[in-house]
Amino acid sequence: METRSKHRYNSLSASALDAYDSCPRYYECRYIKRLPTKQGGAMIAGSAYHRGVAYALGTIINGLSFTMEEVKTIVSEAWDGMVKSNSMKVDEEGNLIEVKHIDWGDKDPNTYKKTVLQLTELYIATMLSNIDAVAVEKKHTREIAPGLVVIGYTDIELRDDNIIENKFSTRRKSQGEVDNENQPGVYAYLLDRPLTCTYHQALDQKKLDFNIVKTKRSRDDIDWIKNKMLLTWKLIQTGVFPPQTNSWRCSMKYCEYYVDCRILHMF
Repeated sequence: METRSKHRYNSLSASALDAYDSCPRYYECRYIKRLPTKQGGAMIAGSAYHRGVAYALGTIINGLSFTMEEVKTIVSEAWDGMVKSNSMKVDEEGNLIEVKHIDWGDKDPNTYKKTVLQLTELYIATMLSNIDAVAVEKKHTREIAPGLVVIGYTDIELRDDNIIENKFSTRRKSQGEVDNENQPGVYAYLLDRPLTCTYHQALDQKKLDFNIVKTKRSRDDIDWIKNKMLLTWKLIQTGVFPPQTNSWRCSMKYCEYYVDCRILHMF
């Protein structure tokens, strides 16, 4: 029996793997059906922040100079573009889904934007001089099985063959969390080498700060994540996506499909 997933999706990424782990039905809604969704304010903040940091580092890598005003313009334009857009990128292939509305939570959008600009400026002023980067936002693809490609974009690749992952967050990640995350393993698989992934978390807290956490992936870890991706893909190919009701995802706050799934029983 052929399923929709065979026709509509033939790639995996760390974010898709995370989505399936949190709830197979959530994965189906977002990656297979691509149902209209809400855009989280935190996602807009993180994307705009990434854009500014990538611009600054990319300029340095190319042997050029930049001004802070140029960086702020990049961040501001990225922010405004995402706020005005009626769609959002859902996967690493650039596929889009309709955005019903932006969920700002308890944030004031204008104040939030200023915080993103401040954290971008602080990161560039305090962290950039210690980063020996050779590539930013670099796309990697690798065929893991016939008809299935793994896709990922490394935030920052270093001259020593390790990587930095930039995050924008309201809370600090623990060592245990980063040691168990899919993303570093997927990057190690894509690059086909053991590596150290250093998380640079920009913290949107009362005192703006950064949290630095390192995690390593060995050759055994690469084999493990490869097997996990292959098994997950086999499950996706069945076309059966049960809800994961004991997951952190299963709530009004974290799942935009919660009402249709739990209350209206539309899926």
